[in-house]
Amino acid sequence: MTADSRFKSQFAKHMEAYVEDYRLRGLKTNSIMQVLGILDDFIIAEGYDKDYIDKDIFDRWEDSFSDCVYGTRQGRRSLVRGFLMYLKSASNLNGNLNGSKELEHYASG
Repeated sequence: MTADSRFKSQFAKHMEAYVEDYRLRGLKTNSIMQVLGILDDFIIAEGYDKDYIDKDIFDRWEDSFSDCVYGTRQGRRSLVRGFLMYLKSASNLNGNLNGSKELEHYASG
């Protein structure tokens, strides 16, 4: 994590790498930065300390923006699912099978 990192949770380095991957593919990063920032802030505010995103934290995060319009909720969910696929991939590469299994449900649907 760099000193000027926007992200502060235990997922910061993964979030930064995911945003950088977006940028390198020529995609605009404003939306993904905003949504991951919201997720990052939520993780910190909840005191979540696991090294993977489980069903409970995902559901609570999703509930936290239930007052947003449908399209906004769907967009946020879609962007975070992409990030979860990225985490699942990184988890598999690092042999973290528990984290990988937890993520499988969210990344797929």
